[in-house]
Amino acid sequence: MKMHFAANKENFYAFALSIAAGFSSDKALSKMGLLKTRSESQKASHPSKISPNEREKVKRLYWEEDMTVTEIAKIYECSATTVLKYLNENSIEVKSRGRKRIEV
Repeated sequence: MKMHFAANKENFYAFALSIAAGFSSDKALSKMGLLKTRSESQKASHPSKISPNEREKVKRLYWEEDMTVTEIAKIYECSATTVLKYLNENSIEVKSRGRKRIEV
């Protein structure tokens, strides 16, 4: 078995505890990787379904074509939450939610 060296004490202890708990060294290393990711405040996620260069298209669909967040989500095959997150992250104003009021 190869010897694996931890980058810091936290990872070393996680590795040692994982081995002591009976996990394989690969599983222990995977746990170390997750600890490293969390300690460096990085997200361990997949890329967004809406690419950064589609900002104007999403904005146009939302405001000019008057599409709902759900309709845009269907186009990009993602959730409405992902579209709302994209709008907020790209400083695109979000419409108020709820029923539309009709002024008489």
